[in-house]
Amino acid sequence: MRGWKIASLAVLGSVAIGASAGPASAQLKEKIQHFLGHARSTGPTCPGFSIEMRNSPTDPSIYGYALMDNGAGISKIVGSRDMATGAFNATLTNLDGAGPVGTAAGKRAKDGTLSGSININNCPPINLAPMKPYYAPQGNN
Repeated sequence: MRGWKIASLAVLGSVAIGASAGPASAQLKEKIQHFLGHARSTGPTCPGFSIEMRNSPTDPSIYGYALMDNGAGISKIVGSRDMATGAFNATLTNLDGAGPVGTAAGKRAKDGTLSGSININNCPPINLAPMKPYYAPQGNN
């Protein structure tokens, strides 16, 4: 894995662990599933970015962060999932610098894998590779 990818994921992990993902009561009741992914650059004005999203198997809320590969900014991801179909929609909102701004849509498969596409900053749609869930160590959800 390239150094910049490792650094991006390390920063995202730190942000994800240090930030509140939603109501504390929901976090204490069950394990939160985390997803890590990367969106490749689609051109000189559309840099790539790493994403970290989290979701509970029983709660439709989706939270996360997107960090630009070039370090230009970070954005918050907030959305929801249709519990019956697995389809999700989310909004990316800039938090600092020039983080990606736009929307994400996709689906959660029966095995928990998330896949979809992101539309940001007037760039062509970026397809995300399927992301399998993982669980943070106890106490770091």
